[in-house]
Amino acid sequence: FIAHFASLKKSCLEKLGQLMDEYKEDIKQFYFLDTLDLFKRAIVHPNAHGSNSLKKVLPALCPDFQYGVFGEEVSGDDIDAADMDGGNGGRQDEQKGENAMGVYRLWYHHEGGGSLKDLHQVSMRDSQRRSAKGKSEHAGSTELVLPPARQDFREKAWALLRIQLLEYCSLDTKALYEIMRQVWREKESVKGIKPDKGGWVMATPLSREFEL
Repeated sequence: FIAHFASLKKSCLEKLGQLMDEYKEDIKQFYFLDTLDLFKRAIVHPNAHGSNSLKKVLPALCPDFQYGVFGEEVSGDDIDAADMDGGNGGRQDEQKGENAMGVYRLWYHHEGGGSLKDLHQVSMRDSQRRSAKGKSEHAGSTELVLPPARQDFREKAWALLRIQLLEYCSLDTKALYEIMRQVWREKESVKGIKPDKGGWVMATPLSREFEL
């Protein structure tokens, strides 16, 4: 696998193995190439301002690459409109990402850890209690209120958070693809140039190529 800040991904996968025993051994066999090392040791872009973060490296190498609301790319007039609107799309992406990360935080602080089966049983009991008491959810409500740790997880919250987590992760996945594509172009452009005593090659960053 290729990942940026791979140690964090490994840690999350190891905790996933604690939840799902059938994947635990497979997860241990995963091998990662960390692009964070690439930007720490081999590539320095002036527009990244000394940061190796994916959120800084992306606009430095791919300034045209922006997102609307959750993975829907915007360009041209759409970008200007988003700026006029205060960049609500980016904030919605960030908020949904934070909601999705709530899954991890709630599990991590959940008393006794537990497994997916445990959490499912808790959720089923909660659903049965709500049905017995005749409670119903308000139609058309889109607000997601995360329950505190050590409380029952609601099925609706889990379903929504799962979608948000997948969509939020897809943003970084696509961003990493665009970054590596640009890095390869930069690498090809300096072939034949003799490095300095420190092993570095100084070159003007390339402009982006677009695939229509």
